[in-house]
Amino acid sequence: MQSHSRVRAGVRVGASAMARDDAAECGADCAPMDAPHRRRLTRSMRANEREVAFVDAHEVFRALAFETTSRTARGELGMSNVCLERQRERWDCGVACACMCARAAARTAGAGKESQSFELAMMTRACGTKSVWTIDLAYVLRAFGVVSVMFTSFLGVNLQYATASFYREEILRDVRRVERLFASARERGVDVRLGRMSKHTVAELVGSGRVACVALVDKSLLYTASDSEDDVDHASEGRRPHFVGHYVVVCGIVDAERFVIRDPARDDDASTLISARAFDAARRAFGTDDDLIFVNLERFDAEQCRRAMALYASPAA
Repeated sequence: MQSHSRVRAGVRVGASAMARDDAAECGADCAPMDAPHRRRLTRSMRANEREVAFVDAHEVFRALAFETTSRTARGELGMSNVCLERQRERWDCGVACACMCARAAARTAGAGKESQSFELAMMTRACGTKSVWTIDLAYVLRAFGVVSVMFTSFLGVNLQYATASFYREEILRDVRRVERLFASARERGVDVRLGRMSKHTVAELVGSGRVACVALVDKSLLYTASDSEDDVDHASEGRRPHFVGHYVVVCGIVDAERFVIRDPARDDDASTLISARAFDAARRAFGTDDDLIFVNLERFDAEQCRRAMALYASPAA
């Protein structure tokens, strides 16, 4: 879906402009649910979720065109190369995460000039919407020469979220646009796959030091009581226990039970340590569709990036 912005099956963020007839098409389905209806819907979604196969790390490595699945020295490549990019608006956390990963991939591939030229505003223009879904981020990464693969448990717009307060207004406006992106992904060179991931697989991938992960999470579940979020400006405002969509970059592991993340909403440059349990709960929460984008930090198309930079450069440049 989407996060503060919007991600495919993840979380929704900003407001996009969609025709009123889109809302009319689903008007009857958008009435608030009573408790029994919500329980039945939750059971149905869990049943559907069980039908989506789990993906192992080797499949992801193959999708990212790695010739081997060996780790880098001490698995520190991801952590050292993914530098924080702060979000500027409430809705652009996902684009900031894409910018972090693109810079890291360019730097690792030796494209120093391109890595220094990435600007959040440039990638925001490429995204073209304030209602950012995960599929939007996959397209942006592809446009700037980044090798990535997106995994989700729902290919398209999950209208079961239409009654959730976080999505209620925007989801119906975005249906046509987002469905078109999914339908055109293959011909546009955007790799989107149906699949779920265990926390152990995510740890194996980012722990290799060769892969970073953009994750759609429910921010209200991400930070435990021992983690401070007083200095964090939520990209999408929400009141617990309601869903709060947000994107973060997972770029390393400290041990089997803690992930290293870059949170674009934080005020400082320090990495954030999140327990594997909290991360797993946040990324698999209702509203996320298990959306994850894995980025190859060792491959980068500098020529494609230069074309995108020329296309989306500031009008004043």
